[in-house]
Amino acid sequence: MFNNHYTWLINFLNFAMERCGICWATRANPTTDDSKTTDGTSIGTFSSMMTGLSPNTKYHVRAYAINSAGTAYGKIESFTTASR
Repeated sequence: MFNNHYTWLINFLNFAMERCGICWATRANPTTDDSKTTDGTSIGTFSSMMTGLSPNTKYHVRAYAINSAGTAYGKIESFTTASR
């Protein structure tokens, strides 16, 4: 679902990364201060797994990459988890 956005972000940055992954929250505009994964340190495609999600809850998620210049974020996507 989000693969194209993550691939765009990683390819766009094209510099030495310290780390990358996804971040998510129930509020809009998630950041790395929210729940996150750390999935790599190099340019390319990566897979990630979100954990600790609550049922019937709307989440916002986006990719991030961090290097010495700061943090870059990808496009925000939203979804709602299924009820139990």
